[in-house]
Parts: sequence; C-alpha cells; structure tokens
Amino acid sequence: MYAAGIFYLSSGPSPDIPPPFPNFDKVVHVTLYTGFSFFVARAVCFQWKEISRMTLWLTIAISSLYGLSDEIHQFFVPTRSCDVLDWCADVVGSVLGVFVFSAYRYSLLKCRFKKSIN
Repeated sequence: MYAAGIFYLSSGPSPDIPPPFPNFDKVVHVTLYTGFSFFVARAVCFQWKEISRMTLWLTIAISSLYGLSDEIHQFFVPTRSCDVLDWCADVVGSVLGVFVFSAYRYSLLKCRFKKSIN
C-alpha cells in the first residue's frame, strides 16, 4: 500500500505551491523512502525471521530500485521529470529506513528480553 501511495503521488502533476525552502523535494523523497524502506525491512525480516546484513542490503536494494523505477515513471508524466538527485535522496532514505528499522527491532528485542527475565 505504501508503494502504491508513492506511485499515486508521483503520477499527479507537480504541486503549484512554492516550496518552503530550496531542495524541499529532496527532504520529501528522503522522508518517503525512509518509511518505505522501514516497511520493506519489516516484510523481509518477517519472512526470514532474522536481521542479517543480507536482509538489510536486500531492503536497501529493493527500496532504491523502486525509487529508480519511480523516477523513470516520472519521465513520462507531464509536469514531472526524472531527476538523478531525487533518486539519490531516495537511496539516502532507503539507508536511513534500514537504520530506523534496526533500532526499532533492537528496542523490541530488548523489551522482550527484559520481560522474559522478570
């Protein structure tokens, strides 16, 4: 559903509202792909029941490739453009999402461990 939301947002025309600051769109890309990568990591780790370097790299690859496909898609959308820097922001968000997911997973496991001791 999250991927469909990104696709939907990128299928419409660019907003006519001026951005609040320069490169605001890059912040939006990083934010969207941090969330997307978090959910991809959750799905991958749910499937394999563990976090390994491979699952984290796989998550980054899936999220980054989706970002690339979205940029290519925008090339064909009127009022949109394919921007390499937008894709770089997607990759940064993908990596950040993996870190956020790892911290989330660590805190969950830590809480479960504390409960099992008590």
